Amino acid sequence: MVFMDEPRHRRFRRLSSWAYTQGAMREMRAHFRSLAERFTAEYLEALTRASAQSGSVDFVDGLACKLPLAAVGEILGLPPEDWNQILVWSKALVGEVEAGDRLPGESLGRAAYRNMIEMRHYLDELIEESRAHGASRGGLIDRMVHTPVEGRLLSNQQLNGYLFLLIGAGNDTTRNALAGGVAALLEHPEQCVLLCAEPARLPTAVEEILRWTSPVASFLRTAEADFDLAGTRIRAGDTVGLFYPAANRDPRVFVEPYRFDISRAPNPHLTFGFGAHFCLGTNLARVELAASLEALLPLLPRLALAGPATRLAQTHVMGYSTLPLRLRD
Repeated sequence: MVFMDEPRHRRFRRLSSWAYTQGAMREMRAHFRSLAERFTAEYLEALTRASAQSGSVDFVDGLACKLPLAAVGEILGLPPEDWNQILVWSKALVGEVEAGDRLPGESLGRAAYRNMIEMRHYLDELIEESRAHGASRGGLIDRMVHTPVEGRLLSNQQLNGYLFLLIGAGNDTTRNALAGGVAALLEHPEQCVLLCAEPARLPTAVEEILRWTSPVASFLRTAEADFDLAGTRIRAGDTVGLFYPAANRDPRVFVEPYRFDISRAPNPHLTFGFGAHFCLGTNLARVELAASLEALLPLLPRLALAGPATRLAQTHVMGYSTLPLRLRD
């Protein structure tokens, strides 16, 4: 779907957009808040056990991945017992496969490829099961399987690609925004103190985290017409790289763009893109970030970085592979 132009793009987008509206998210906000509180309590327990031995706990796997994974799983109706495996597959989409998830002698590239094939087979089974039994169930996958677009039901290949997108984007981007946001707060302690002292700043903090982290780094697009961009001539047919972190630090738009400021307003960031391809999961991402940060507020003053973090080796998705944290002494 990310490669489709209008009007075809809009027709395919309608298959799932109903599940991500502001109204749908309002109905799930309290549930997400409850999940975030539970996941944060579990993370605190792990930190407390680790601190007894002067240890640390990775924030990415320990907490940041939990709510996005649960949200995607529940919205798509995926069995909870499959969620951990879905996370492994989702990370493989951006070239991350932990050593414990590789076969003996398997390279990272081969492991990522194998995981994507496994995910495709898994989704094919869900699609076939829905074709057999799901016409009247009304869930997201069932509606996608049984709703015609342009007069035809989607093929397995189309459905598989669509579900890859919903699962991968739903997991990776919000996880990376939350991990990057917590890292930014700990690296800018005055902003962390301000947020903890004034929780009402949470909405602007969410927007600044989205601007600062810019989880989707880039997209390539093809120019439809000749255009002059600040003295650079772009010709019709040229491939153009769009770099969202650069747009979100444009000094013509943002005052002190390289300053992390949770009070920044207005904040016209382009983290979710613009136009027809504006991010489908925008409302979900904002609700998840707000719920996660709200649950973390009592814990934030006690958190500290516990060593060097590692970043994703990616040009499309930006974020942390690991972010070790510890409890302050």
